[in-house]
Amino acid sequence: MQTQNSLGTKADLAKYRLAKAKEEINDAVTLLKETSYASANNRIYYAMFHILLSIHALDERETRTHKTALGEFNRLYIRTNVFDKSYWKKIAQITEARHSSDYDDFYLPKESETKENLDFVQDFWEEVKMYCENRIGQEIRITSTSKMFKNNQLSR
Repeated sequence: MQTQNSLGTKADLAKYRLAKAKEEINDAVTLLKETSYASANNRIYYAMFHILLSIHALDERETRTHKTALGEFNRLYIRTNVFDKSYWKKIAQITEARHSSDYDDFYLPKESETKENLDFVQDFWEEVKMYCENRIGQEIRITSTSKMFKNNQLSR
C-alpha cells in the first residue's frame, strides 16, 4: 500500500513531518536568541516529536498519543539498534524539559540545557533525514510546510 492518507504517499508524509520539525527547530533557534528558554524547550520537543513521527510514517504506523509515539520509537528503533541507545536518554531529557517548561510553576530553564537540547535535536533531524532518504531511495529537499501545499508538492 503506497498511500498513507488522502494527500499523498507515506514518503510525502515523512517529508512533511520533517519539514514541520525543521520549522520548529528554526522557531527554537529564534526563541533561544530571545532568551525565551521555556518556549524554546516547547519547540524543541515538538521538533523531536515530528522527527519521530516522520520515521513512523515510513512504516505506516500512526499513533494517537505522544506517549505511544515515544514508546514505539524506543521499542522499534532504539532497542533494535537502528538508532543509538544514548538517544533515548536525550529524548527523555527533552520530554522532561518541555513538560517542566510548560506546566511547572516557577520553573526556570537554563540556557545551557536548552542549547544542549537544541543541538541534539538539530543533529537528530539530520540523522533522521538521512535515514528517511535511505528508506525512500531519494534525496529529501525541505521547503516550508505551507509551500508544500501551495506548490502541490505532495503526491496525489
